[in-house]
Amino acid sequence: MRSSARADPRSAEPRGNPSASPNGPIRASDHPPASAVAVPPREGPHAVAVSWVVALVIGIVGLVQLADLDRRSQEVNTEALVPARQLAEVRRAFLQTRVDALADEMLPKTGPEDVAHQA
Repeated sequence: MRSSARADPRSAEPRGNPSASPNGPIRASDHPPASAVAVPPREGPHAVAVSWVVALVIGIVGLVQLADLDRRSQEVNTEALVPARQLAEVRRAFLQTRVDALADEMLPKTGPEDVAHQA
């Protein structure tokens, strides 16, 4: 049984000559108007200028935020890390003193004076 639907000749791909279409040669009137394809010349420089302004604003905002980030990281260093480091040094010195005191208790005494602590 044959199909009653026929293929649209305009949808078929041209064969042979690439410049020929199924409906005949390609004419200049077959192309879309230039205004539909390209940006009109009077809007082109405006679009470029707007894109430059947007890029400039993004760059400036990025630099300002980077400077603020640097300032905040310096504040974290001076207000949090340095005191924490100093506190750790005090704790280490305290623990070392405690270990030394316990070690002194474990050393055998040789007489009335402790020989280990004499200079």
